[in-house]
Amino acid sequence: MNRILNFILMKKASILMNFIIWFYCSSNAQNPIISNFFPASATICGGDNGDVITITGVFFQIQGGNSDVSIGGKSCTIISWNSSQIICTAESEFGPFSGFVIVTNQSRNSSIGSIFKTVNPTPNNLISFTASLFNITNCGDSTMLISGGTNGNTIFYEGFCGGIAIGTGVVKKVAPISTTNYFAANKSFVGGCISECRQATITVNVSCIAPTITSFPATACTGNTITLNGSGFLGATSISFNGVDAPSFSINSATSLTVTVPSNAASGLITVTSPGGTATSSGNITITPGLVLVISPESPAICEGSAVTLSALGATTYSWSPSTSLSSDTGPNVSANPVNTTTYQVTGNTGSRSGTTSVTVVVSDPPTIAISPASPVELCSEPVAL
Repeated sequence: MNRILNFILMKKASILMNFIIWFYCSSNAQNPIISNFFPASATICGGDNGDVITITGVFFQIQGGNSDVSIGGKSCTIISWNSSQIICTAESEFGPFSGFVIVTNQSRNSSIGSIFKTVNPTPNNLISFTASLFNITNCGDSTMLISGGTNGNTIFYEGFCGGIAIGTGVVKKVAPISTTNYFAANKSFVGGCISECRQATITVNVSCIAPTITSFPATACTGNTITLNGSGFLGATSISFNGVDAPSFSINSATSLTVTVPSNAASGLITVTSPGGTATSSGNITITPGLVLVISPESPAICEGSAVTLSALGATTYSWSPSTSLSSDTGPNVSANPVNTTTYQVTGNTGSRSGTTSVTVVVSDPPTIAISPASPVELCSEPVAL
């Protein structure tokens, strides 16, 4: 019997203690205190996901079943919650309003200030957006024309929608120096909301970028082919050495050119001219006369299946190309037996000087011999003409 009474007394004591602890904690719980929130005002365009509101303070505790944030009486969707900061989203469906920011935790409220938010309508999309010239073959202006703007309040972007704003209006004039994407959208007068962007591309087929020369050989011989490095070489129209135009050149890329030094070139500056302007080398190139090579015979001709010896004079070492049907691709004397007419080039070197020349070996079909009569004949005492 005493054991039962002791158990009942202990149970009641435990319940009483839990009640005392709950009462003490409840009576000493702190109301949440809001110290600040931002932004203090917001503008949301129709269709946006809403603005993120950050609320700072103390005693927010941990988000629980009775936790809530409201703005102007409308619930704010919670993103994160801790004892000193709450982040939530004010949805665009809120509509225009102003009201207090209220944090509720454990049925205790705290409120501060008011936040202003407006929802603005998104303007109508552009009906069309086009470039009057889609392909520019020479450097210069082109005019982009758009239609469907709202009171001329159309905004233009370069590169991507929302990128570099290049102006507003109904017609925008631009002068691209390379292929460029342009975008346009209607912009509302109130709130600055924009419609969906439309794109137009202007393709520039030549480089309108001014060329530059960054590197070149310090010395070269006349007749040599050298490489120039730089930028803006696309569309290059001429290359000169101290005012003498090169007879030929090749554009390898926007940053590389190969050019043949003119036979009458002199030491001096190199210039490259393109639609974008003219580039001048930072220093002089030293031009030395190239070796004068001679190949004999001058005009070789052979029948198919025959060979001819080609001899070069004027240098110390020689290299021949193409090597097809040659007995060797080096040395002053080579034997050539091509099956078709072929042009051979020889490059000679003596010290730092060099020279190049070429010769064409003409190949002819072998002669055809016909015998008449074609069939055997009986010989008599009389002579027979063959």
